[in-house]
Amino acid sequence: MKPIKMSLSLCLLFMLFQAFSMKAYADPLPMEPVDVGTETKITLQYTYDDVKLHDMTVNMYRVGEMTKSGSFIINEPYKSVYQSSDSWELAAENMAAKAKTDHLEPKRTGTTDQNGVVVFESKTGDKLSTGLYLVTTEKLVYSDKEKYTTTPFLVSLPTFMGEKHNGVDSVWNYKNVTASPKVSREGEMIYK
Repeated sequence: MKPIKMSLSLCLLFMLFQAFSMKAYADPLPMEPVDVGTETKITLQYTYDDVKLHDMTVNMYRVGEMTKSGSFIINEPYKSVYQSSDSWELAAENMAAKAKTDHLEPKRTGTTDQNGVVVFESKTGDKLSTGLYLVTTEKLVYSDKEKYTTTPFLVSLPTFMGEKHNGVDSVWNYKNVTASPKVSREGEMIYK
């Protein structure tokens, strides 16, 4: 009888060890918390095919707060048009419509340079801090045949870039965020 009890004990001990090992692998990796007080910077480039869209007016609205865990709390008045089940695209469209209808002031407004680039960063006395931002543009008209519009979008500052080489901590990009928003020429379809 003793050998059976001993082998049952070893078997049970092995199963417990396996269960705890599986749990350790199933838990998410610890994440580096977001430094919510850090200044951020974003570079946007607007092009259509090979055309660099200069003189385009770009607006950035701060629509949400970012928590240390990397989640968002939507700000008023955008909270009234936000549904957690919405896709990011639909949420951006709804928030852009709210900003336009209510004549809300953007956090930043800029104009693209000759390369179609605009940079948003902190100014003296006005920090561009972490958060969720809505980016919109005004229609750009060069001539009757050259009219460009963009799709509004949401961007997180900082942006999650992945795990560090050791696979333990996450990496948040605060100052080197870049994006090339979707642009369409009036009269042509936008493909997503």
